[in-house]
Amino acid sequence: MRIDVHGHLVPEEWLDTYRRAGPGTWPRVVDDPDGSVWVESSDVARWPVPPDLRDAGSRTDALRAGGVDSQLLLPPTPLADYALPAPAGRASARLFNETVSDLARHSAGRFLPSCTVPLQDPDAAVEEVTYAARRLDARAVLLGTNLARFQFDSDELFPFFTRVSELGLPLVLHPNERLGDERLARHRLANLVGNPVDTTVAVAQLIFGGVLERLPELRVCLVHGGGALPFLIGRWVHGAEALGVGRITRSPDAYLDQIYADTIVHDDRALELAVAVLGADHLVIGSDDPYAMGDPELYDRIARAGLSEDLLSATAGRLLGLDATATPAG
Repeated sequence: MRIDVHGHLVPEEWLDTYRRAGPGTWPRVVDDPDGSVWVESSDVARWPVPPDLRDAGSRTDALRAGGVDSQLLLPPTPLADYALPAPAGRASARLFNETVSDLARHSAGRFLPSCTVPLQDPDAAVEEVTYAARRLDARAVLLGTNLARFQFDSDELFPFFTRVSELGLPLVLHPNERLGDERLARHRLANLVGNPVDTTVAVAQLIFGGVLERLPELRVCLVHGGGALPFLIGRWVHGAEALGVGRITRSPDAYLDQIYADTIVHDDRALELAVAVLGADHLVIGSDDPYAMGDPELYDRIARAGLSEDLLSATAGRLLGLDATATPAG
């Protein structure tokens, strides 16, 4: 089987609901005369929703043609907007979670539902992840790596992480607003450099802040091959000893058993490093579908690294609470 844990989609029902809501509601869906669709979450924040990000039918056809049996549907990270006022954030998250769950339920297993949560209101985030896991069959929780007024090791968020661990859901960390954006405006560096760096900062906070130590059952999946973690883990190990940093009792690499990464790295050497540091059994297939930064050589690269697609999909099945030997969808 091929199980892809990194696909993005906005259900049409989510868009239609906010279209009908009108101009007094955030988020706001805007249809331009040229046919393009945009979502506005404030007077200055705007992101596009091209057809391949919202058309579930064409996505199904593409997955079937590509031999992908199941794909985890993550919201595009601008949808998980922690800067929205808390009531708007709660409403947007609930609507995405319900509509993506409905889409998955009618897909014969082709789509797997994730959930997003309103972290601007940590108590509501606990409520929402519980609802999504128990009522909507959510298989993972998407978190943007920039949490607005919180850090990943903020005390206010620990009850949320505790609940996620209790529910047995993995966290999927995906970059949204990048650290140091003011220096990354040129040459698309916000994407090329900022995205993997922000993922690295987030997982470093989970490690050094003691979140993974306090919650040994919590599992974290990092997109884009784990960011810079595979390259930096040795520096972290040395720094923890030489500088005495972190609220942890063990070496930073002791927490790698709780960390997984997808295969979007665009370079054979980077994938080999991820295998060496995290282990083949902690990698999962990820396509970043339908974005342009997906890897056109994804499956060839996996083969060149000597990785078994069956192993990657079995790991994804365990991570998402699936039976990876189930009959393929369709």
